Amino acid sequence: MNHFIRHKLGIILIIMLIKPVLSRADVGVIVNSGVKESVMSFIDLKLVFTNKIRTWQDGKKINIVIFEKADVKEAFLKEFIQMTPSQFKTLWLELVFTGKANMYKIVYTEESLLDIVSNTPGAIGFIAFKGGEKINNGVKAIKLQ
Repeated sequence: MNHFIRHKLGIILIIMLIKPVLSRADVGVIVNSGVKESVMSFIDLKLVFTNKIRTWQDGKKINIVIFEKADVKEAFLKEFIQMTPSQFKTLWLELVFTGKANMYKIVYTEESLLDIVSNTPGAIGFIAFKGGEKINNGVKAIKLQ
């Protein structure tokens, strides 16, 4: 292996070690406190976020909220939905363009995510969990299995 290739591989390895990587344990799913469900399967979660399940078991509309923080969004989509952000956006643009769905809500801060989910009946979103932090009163975490 020549010096140039070894140098490039070394740089890539350093970048991978420096870049914080979130895992499934670091990202959690939250819903509006009025949602009756407290447990959801990984399959149902994927079906919700790909617009194949549109209502909760009680018939209320599911309102998806996407947290646009790159590392959190990428970790959530990769771990739970098995899509890249680009694939996810393409899917949703096609759904909206063909009239099969309305676009999800987009938020850019944890505060606005918690505010929208707590004030939107049937809302669901995802957030980075650092471990043990308290969620506001209008939001609850969903246990995934």
